[in-house]
Amino acid sequence: MQQRRRATLGALTLDIVENESIREDNTITDHPVEKGENVSDHARNEPTYIDISGVMTEEAANKLQQLRQYRKDRTLLTYTGRNIYDNLVIERFGREHGKENRYGYSFNMTLKRIRISKAKREALPNRGKQQPKKKTVPKATAAKVTEVVKDYGGGRVERIGIN
Repeated sequence: MQQRRRATLGALTLDIVENESIREDNTITDHPVEKGENVSDHARNEPTYIDISGVMTEEAANKLQQLRQYRKDRTLLTYTGRNIYDNLVIERFGREHGKENRYGYSFNMTLKRIRISKAKREALPNRGKQQPKKKTVPKATAAKVTEVVKDYGGGRVERIGIN
C-alpha cells in the first residue's frame, strides 16, 4: 500500500486539503476595426493563482501562527500537493472556527505565483554628440594615412574620409 503524502506549504504540513484549484490565464489585447471582428495582436501571460481549501486539526494553533506570519512577511513559498509550484506568496488567507472542529479550523487561501526580477546596471552608450575617432594605418606602410571614422556604438560605424 502506498503511503499518502500530505500537502505542504513552505515548511508547514497542511492536515487536509479538500480542494485545490489552479488558474492560469492570458490577457489578449483587442482593437476594434471599422468592419468585422476586433483584431487581437498580443497575448500576455498572467500570474498563476492557486486556491486551496482544507482543514487544520493537528497543532492547529501553531500552524495558524505560521500561516499568518507567512502572509504578513510575504514569504516566498513552495506548495506541494496534487501540483507543485514555487515562488508563491499568500495573497488571501481566511479561516473559520466552527463547532465541528473544536481545536482546529477550516481554511481557504489564494496563493499567487510571482516573477522575481533583478536590476542590472549597465553603462549606456553616449547618445550625445560624439567626436570622430581617428584610425591610423599601421606604420608598416610607407605613407601615413589616417581614416576618419564616426562610431555610433553597437557596431554602427560611418567612414567619413581619409586624411
